[in-house]
Amino acid sequence: MAVPMGWHVTGYLMAGILIVVLIFLSIASYSRIVTATGIIQPDTGVAVVMPSRPGVIMKMMVADGDQV
Repeated sequence: MAVPMGWHVTGYLMAGILIVVLIFLSIASYSRIVTATGIIQPDTGVAVVMPSRPGVIMKMMVADGDQV
């Protein structure tokens, strides 16, 4: 039984869209705003604060010498 040409075109179009979406998801990036609260208590001297994941600081809300 022959399949109408429209179904072939629809199938190829859907497969193409799926491939494009998969490629986009594999190379796309996203950004997220994270707000954290807490207390930093160094044993002695200056506390070293290290992020759990890399990112870009867009705005500094404190300056050197500020009590946070």
